[in-house]
Parts: sequence; C-alpha cells; structure tokens
Amino acid sequence: AQYLEKIIKQGFEQYSFSHILNFIADNIENNFEESYKLWKLWMKELIKFIKKEDNNPVWIEFYHDQIIKTIKAHLGDELYLEALEMYNELPSNISLQGIKESIELLKSLPKENKNVEALFDKLIEYRGPYYHDLKQEWQAK
Repeated sequence: AQYLEKIIKQGFEQYSFSHILNFIADNIENNFEESYKLWKLWMKELIKFIKKEDNNPVWIEFYHDQIIKTIKAHLGDELYLEALEMYNELPSNISLQGIKESIELLKSLPKENKNVEALFDKLIEYRGPYYHDLKQEWQAK
C-alpha cells in the first residue's frame, strides 16, 4: 500500500490508476483501513486530474459502488456521505450510474439528516431530475 500511495501522489496516469482502483476493490473487505486511505487519496488525485485536463477515463465508474457500500458498512453513515460527496465532485459529465446502489442507500437514512438533504440538493442541481424523485421517496418514508 505504501508504494501505491507513492504512485498515486505522482499524479494521474491512466494505466496505473486503473490497476490501483482494481487493487483497492479487491482488498477493501480484508484490508479496509489501508484500502480506504488509498481510495480517498486516489479520488483526490483523479478529481484534480479530471478538472485540470477535462478528461474522462472510460473506466471511472468501475468498483466505486462496492467501495462506497463497504465504507458505509465499516465506518457508518457520516463517512459514507463523505464518500458520496467526494464522488459527486467529479464533473457532471461523469455519470453516477456506477454508484447507483450506493445512492439508493441514501433513502434508508433518517429524513431529519440535513447532510442527506444537502447531498440530494447537490445531486439534483449538478446531475439532474432523477435525484429529485429519489429525494421525494426519501422524504416520504
């Protein structure tokens, strides 16, 4: 993991980053802490690269649903929300279909949670009306 961290810190390189994401997904269940730390660093570098280069690697949606659901299981709702917010920082031209199940889990959280409401509002604003329907389902429960 320490070598992968060094590779990530050198900046985005498509081949390396795709393999590192695969490594994180393969190891997050059995080695959660290190994998979670790598994923957060990986996401920060990816976001920086995409915003700077206006580039969208085609494999971007792979594995994140599994990773975010595992974060929720291990660390609870607040860090799960943080992970979703981090993923939502990706430009709006990047689809969230790859984390559809993770987003659906928002409906299971208490409707009094202002962080969930704020995330839904961001999703609606940046991603479209589909998330408005999900927010209404969440509020109706």
